[in-house]
Amino acid sequence: MGQISFQYSAWYLLVFFMISIGIAIMVYSKNKAFSDRTTGQKLLLAALRTFGIFLLFILLLNPILKKLTEYSSKPILVIAQDGSRSIPYHSKAELSQYLAERDKLIQELEDEFLIQTLDMSDKVYTIARDSFDGNSTDINSLLEYCTDHLDLRNVKAMVLASDGIYNQGKNPLYNSILKQLPVYTIMLGDTTLSKDFAISNIFYNELIHAGDEFITQVDLKAFNCANATVQLQLKEFKNNSWQLLNSQNIQIQDNSYFKTLDFKLATIAPGVYRYKVETNTLPDETNKINNVREFYVQVLESKTKVLILANSPHPDIAALKSALLTNKNYIVETNYSIDQRLKLDDVKAIILHQLPSLQHSSNKLMALLQNKNIPILYVLGEATHLNEFNKMQDHISIQAQTKSMNEVVPILNRDFYSFSLSINLQSNLEKFAPINAAFGNYEFSAAVNVLCYQKIGKVDTKYPLWAISDKSGFRQAFIFGDGIWKWRLNEFHTTQTSLMVDELISKTIQFVSTKADDRRLRVKPAKTLFGSGENISFKAEFYNDNLARINDADLQLSLSDFNGNLYPFVFSKELDFYTLNCGSFEPGEYKYTAKLSWNQKEFKQEGRIAISNYDLETSTTTADHSLLKNIASKSGAKSYYPTEISALQNELQTSNLHKPTLYYNLESKPIIDSKWIFLLAFILLATEWFLRRYWGSY
Repeated sequence: MGQISFQYSAWYLLVFFMISIGIAIMVYSKNKAFSDRTTGQKLLLAALRTFGIFLLFILLLNPILKKLTEYSSKPILVIAQDGSRSIPYHSKAELSQYLAERDKLIQELEDEFLIQTLDMSDKVYTIARDSFDGNSTDINSLLEYCTDHLDLRNVKAMVLASDGIYNQGKNPLYNSILKQLPVYTIMLGDTTLSKDFAISNIFYNELIHAGDEFITQVDLKAFNCANATVQLQLKEFKNNSWQLLNSQNIQIQDNSYFKTLDFKLATIAPGVYRYKVETNTLPDETNKINNVREFYVQVLESKTKVLILANSPHPDIAALKSALLTNKNYIVETNYSIDQRLKLDDVKAIILHQLPSLQHSSNKLMALLQNKNIPILYVLGEATHLNEFNKMQDHISIQAQTKSMNEVVPILNRDFYSFSLSINLQSNLEKFAPINAAFGNYEFSAAVNVLCYQKIGKVDTKYPLWAISDKSGFRQAFIFGDGIWKWRLNEFHTTQTSLMVDELISKTIQFVSTKADDRRLRVKPAKTLFGSGENISFKAEFYNDNLARINDADLQLSLSDFNGNLYPFVFSKELDFYTLNCGSFEPGEYKYTAKLSWNQKEFKQEGRIAISNYDLETSTTTADHSLLKNIASKSGAKSYYPTEISALQNELQTSNLHKPTLYYNLESKPIIDSKWIFLLAFILLATEWFLRRYWGSY
């Protein structure tokens, strides 16, 4: 169905038609050249002239052809299967029968619905695998996948088949998709509570600094174990054997039991520490896997101490300190006096706020920092003595005749390479509030990498506002303005957080306080602590004599366990770096050695990784049908047992969910874009011209 509309009033068509007729009459009514033509011939020529000109006049009204198309689409039904290893735990025969009934359900519903099958465990698959080999269950990630990857306008319902046990991700009951479409649940598994004593959870800090004490919290629960006594032991793996650290006897009084115990541990040297919590097995206890649980703690070097030396109190100091303290790896101290007795031996970075100044010259500062080689972050402001600042370092020089300041906003330098910024920070950096920067001419060396430039009013300049320098491995940073507190305050006012400003400050200090990595071969595991069944992956870089990253040579890696077993691998080459996926390994500690030969030299790097032995899927095998019922109820749907799949089919077929969705598409196309109207006008006028020539008239 189509119609034509005009940009101007359609009454102009009548005016244009009369004008076209008038032009034809003027040409053919009293023209002596056509006196010997018959009336019919003259009327034909006049008509050709009239309609040819009229078509051209029509185009002046910019006519638009509108076409409305109607089509329908079957609704989408999502059928999601929990593919984790807890599903077939109780009865594989019942599982096989259920799968046959589910496949029959899909076949019966294919006429009414467009079926989208998903398989969910530790991640979401878009095909029905039915392998039930997932090492964890994240139901919320399934719901998030549907929100992010499916058009919920077309999805009319979801069928979720699961045992209700989730051990990763957020509670699915709070996902917003439950308010948008009904989620029917098929309740798999067994809810019978058998005799079981379990270590249900262990809470600990995965990253600890050397010398710190930390608390490990162990949650214990028991079912149908009244009047039993259990011995709980905490051990550490040291010198290739388990050594007992603590032991407690637990007296279980009720059939439903829960208790939390705290253990205090201490670390000395950096490294990966392996611990184990275990209990003895009770008679007739069916699930023995959850009686033992290992965990790993990575001990880092001592915390990074940052000293803020300031000319005087200022709101920026509180902003800098608060931003750094969001990272637990920092210790921040503030001082307002340049005293030679200041202890700087354990300071990893110094922030000089509006120093040097008239009160504190560069000579005093250099005397204090002499031979310390401590990275510095300079924060300039109105009190900064620019000439003294120029004398104190040789990276940046600011020439200014007055102490006037400009209000500037940051402009991100897209070529900045010293460290990466989050997408959110990159998108919003130029929206930060104006701060005050010194007015003058800026000159800086090639070692300076500018993170953002100054925008003064509406003028984009090449004056640096935030910059990093890295010369001969000694790193410094520069902020050429004060008023950072405004950035933090405005961000909190808008988002109720200060994550972006905190990221900018924290990453700057982290970069300058970290020694440059001058290794030619750099091999990095995806993490140092891997979960049970998780694939072990590595990335690697190699730099040639000109410090250009290349991957011409073959890079080999070998993993070895404490039993002496060796597993060799070869890295894959990707662009100018290396990648490696080793697959999954048995729990334990492993040593890796990477080797590469280049230019008749061998380069080598070693390290350690650990794999936890805790099995999330088999630690809890009692199905949680109450969660599935709550999901269905909250979404306005129902729950069914595997034996009630036929009732689910009837519910879906008799509801309004299977009705197709009608869509209307309106296409608008200007007729002036169509070649046929010009061709028609050309044919009319060309025919007129041909007949005039043919009949001997001009």
